[in-house]
Amino acid sequence: MEKLRDLIDPIVILARDRFGITALTPLQRYVIANTLDGINQLVVLPTGAGKSLCFLLPSVLLPGPTLVVVPLLSLLADQLRRLRERGTPCDCLRGGQTDAERRAVWKRLGDGTARICFVTPEMLGNGRVCSGLAAVKVAHVVVDEAHCVSEWGKSFRPAYRKLGAVLERLGNPLVSAFTATASPAIAADIERVLFRDRDWRFLDEAPDRPNLFYRVRRTVSKNAVLSRLAAVEARPLVVFVQSRSGAERAARLL
Repeated sequence: MEKLRDLIDPIVILARDRFGITALTPLQRYVIANTLDGINQLVVLPTGAGKSLCFLLPSVLLPGPTLVVVPLLSLLADQLRRLRERGTPCDCLRGGQTDAERRAVWKRLGDGTARICFVTPEMLGNGRVCSGLAAVKVAHVVVDEAHCVSEWGKSFRPAYRKLGAVLERLGNPLVSAFTATASPAIAADIERVLFRDRDWRFLDEAPDRPNLFYRVRRTVSKNAVLSRLAAVEARPLVVFVQSRSGAERAARLL
């Protein structure tokens, strides 16, 4: 049995033992291999394709902590909760922490007790936070929702635009940028902000899935068609609209 075990990919063994995952997709495994080989990368994965595993698994093996930049405190809190429920030590940097709490974070990151730290881009604008992260020698910076660096996108966040300077303060660690959407213009912005003159790879996976199908229905009344579909389609049913006001109108209609 031990000989058979030696033939199995050690990353797959780690995924099973640490996270209860029995298999990785080829792209997930490729992204992880790039990280362990020290290759910067922009990864375009559709929502729900398992991007978290792409940085959680190598975080256990890298020589220093992994810093994960997320756009929202709600995402930060959700990631912390999920990891801690699985017994994975992790930390975060957010507003309202005392000096003692921050010192405890630096200690856990420095001695390897915590391998992952979540932070918002705005928090990285704090000079003392950057100095503390530089001291613990971050090995890998993961930028989630990386399209937020681009002024071409609706989700533009000025603090994301400053991450290039933050990376320099941290000693230019390895960078992996993740997003579900990256037009050529947005990808070029990500390159300018996060990778600059460094080598990097672009990886993407088609968002199409075999269990989804698409149909276009021409109509003179969207509300009439929506009402008929809502009456016969299986539940639960999700209706996407273009605006908040449109969502409110559809909710009243249904």
